[in-house]
Parts: sequence; structure tokens; C-alpha cells
Amino acid sequence: MVHRAISVHQRDGEPARRRLVREGWLDISLRPKTQGDRLYLPVHSNTPEDLDIEVAYEWVTTVFEERHRKPTSLREAPGLPPELASEVTRSMDVIGDVAVLRLKDDIRPRASEIGSALMEVHPRLRAVAIDDGVHGELRVRSLTIIAGEGPLVTTHREHGMELRVDLEHAYFSPRLATEHRRVADQVMPGERVLDMFSGVGPFTVLVARLAQPSQVHAVDLNEVAVRLVEENARSNGVDELVTAHSGDAREIVPGLGVFDRIIMNHPHGARDFLDVALGASRSGTVIHLHMMGALEESDEAADEADRTASDLGHGGVRVDLKREVRTYSPGVLHWCLDLTVLE
Repeated sequence: MVHRAISVHQRDGEPARRRLVREGWLDISLRPKTQGDRLYLPVHSNTPEDLDIEVAYEWVTTVFEERHRKPTSLREAPGLPPELASEVTRSMDVIGDVAVLRLKDDIRPRASEIGSALMEVHPRLRAVAIDDGVHGELRVRSLTIIAGEGPLVTTHREHGMELRVDLEHAYFSPRLATEHRRVADQVMPGERVLDMFSGVGPFTVLVARLAQPSQVHAVDLNEVAVRLVEENARSNGVDELVTAHSGDAREIVPGLGVFDRIIMNHPHGARDFLDVALGASRSGTVIHLHMMGALEESDEAADEADRTASDLGHGGVRVDLKREVRTYSPGVLHWCLDLTVLE
């Protein structure tokens, strides 16, 4: 590219370059070049003719090579309009070296282009996949790779722990990191804790690492998830505190005894297991009930828990906290109700 520049002796090159940078005159989109004992520094078109740079210089016009700077954000990726970049960024989770996107139907035709742009902007990514939601009783995501390569097994880091996750075969959401820590911080020394729908074990492992529970029992119907709970407990040094169970919570939990704290992170189905959780409770047991719905549905869930507790011989439940965890979709919220079982 032919461009306007100043020519200085190479011995004066560094002070000249620093002054041009300080004044905003150096055109950093082009590479300076040398020829003989001269250094050629490209400048912007608005650079004044009379430069006060304290070294001898000459004005010239010459050919420069363009710098090919890698984009550092999707907004800088060539070909993607800013509004599309913003939409993709909002819908994206980066889990280890995998990016997972939830794309609206109107931008799906550009999925391949978006995936390639993400791989360029984030060179540590190994794969980019579209998420079509969690399906089935095993709670697995429907994922389609649009850039890079699988398998979608990776390591997620959160609150000082490392979790091995298999995104195609076991449930995990990085958007619950704050909730994981909130619950773990409430656990008192010596508590027996039940994680009824453990997934790969983020609640289980964090509770075991940060608190001083006597035991943490993790239950999941998904055998892949249970194997990952065991692996994650070992790799984080808490396997002596954690016992993982593969199977239906309705069949397994009644044989595990009574717990001081029960985590029910199955937002689409936990309410169906309230009787199981309350059957494993005593007076003072804290239940973290996760659910999806509008505000009035969270009120209905609290009333249902109170009735079920009374039917099982407890004195009902007290709602200690009703927390909006995140927005799941328009009009649908992910709630957590912290309930204490009454005598």
C-alpha cells in the first residue's frame, strides 16, 4: 500500500517513533520499514507538515505492508455486524476449551461463519457447538459442532476446583457458579449433605472442598454423570467425603438416612421429588429447591412443600429465601427456594 510517511536515520528511529505514537500520528495499521540507513514511519493523513520531533526527517511517499492484527473480540471479526456480535456474546458460554451457543432461528444460517469467527477471536477454543437445549430424563444437551472438533469433553475451572465435564452426555451449566458458591457457603461443619440431582458434581465437590461436611451423597440417574462425580471428587482431593450413587433418586434416597441439607438442582423436575426429599429430612433440615416458572409458580411450589411436609408428619416448611437465579427464557425464570423443615 502506497502511503505518506517520514524518513529518519535509523539511529533516530526510536525517539521519532515514540513521539509519533505519543501524538497519535503513527499509523499502526502499517509496518514501518528500513532501507539502507533510513527508517520509514507511516503516519496518518492528519499529521501536521511541521513536526516537532527533535530529529532530522524527510517527508516521503512509499509502499508499506499492512499489519494483519487478529481480532480480539467478535465486534472486530470481519464480516460480522455489531448487533450480531452482541447477540452471540450474550448467548455464549465458554466451558474449558469449548464454546456453547444458543442461537435464534434467524441467525442460524450464519452458524458456520460465527463458529469460525469465535475460533479466530479465542485461539484457545478447541470447538464451538450450538445448544438446542436439555432433553430427556438423563438431562443431556443436544449439541451440534459448528467449528473445531470433538469430543466435547473438557475441564471447567470454578471457585478453585477443576471439574471434568462431558457436555454431550452429562448435565452441566457454568451459569450456576454463583449459586454453587452461595449454597456451599451455607454448609456448617459436620452436616450430612444430599445432592439429589448432582450432574457432574459442582455442588457436591464445592461443598466438600469449602465446608467441613461429615458426608456428601451425590445421586444422579445418568451413569456418565456419576462417573464424573467420582472422578472430580478424586481430582479435587475430597473423595473420602463423597459417595456417588447411580440411579433414580426415588429409589436410592430412602435408603441413605436423614440429611441436614438437601440440594435439589433439577429445575424442570425437582418438585416431583419433594416427598422424597422431605422423607429424608428432620426438623431443621434445609432444602434448596430449584424450579422453573413465573413468580406465582414459585409461591405455589412453597405451598406444595409446606403441605407435603405436613402430610409426612413435619410441622410444614419455612421459606427462608426465594432467589431468582437467572432468566431461562422470556417469561420463565430459574428460582431457588431455601426451605427449612419445621418440627
